[in-house]
Amino acid sequence: MNVAIWLCALGEGNDPPHHKCQIRCRWECLAASTDQQHLGQLLDLEDVSFDDRVRAFEVTRIITDFVLPFFARTTSLTAIRSIYKTELWPRGCLAYAVAQRLIESDPT
Repeated sequence: MNVAIWLCALGEGNDPPHHKCQIRCRWECLAASTDQQHLGQLLDLEDVSFDDRVRAFEVTRIITDFVLPFFARTTSLTAIRSIYKTELWPRGCLAYAVAQRLIESDPT
């Protein structure tokens, strides 16, 4: 699953598709390394070792524990600037050149 952020400072986005957003990653990049492999197993619908209720619970847990907190940490350009290029920025989360210039520009 793709996770994406549209930076309004770069233009008004009216429900843009993820591939047009300036910041993008796969949701497994947001999960703890121990959950990344588990997530792959959960999403393999041919793997019948998971009961559907367990699968739904675990996917919901990963969204709640990792995806939603990422969005909570990136609610504004100021917030993004504060975590960009720190250990809080998810490995594999890409900010395209136009976004990088904006994030790294002097906010004053």
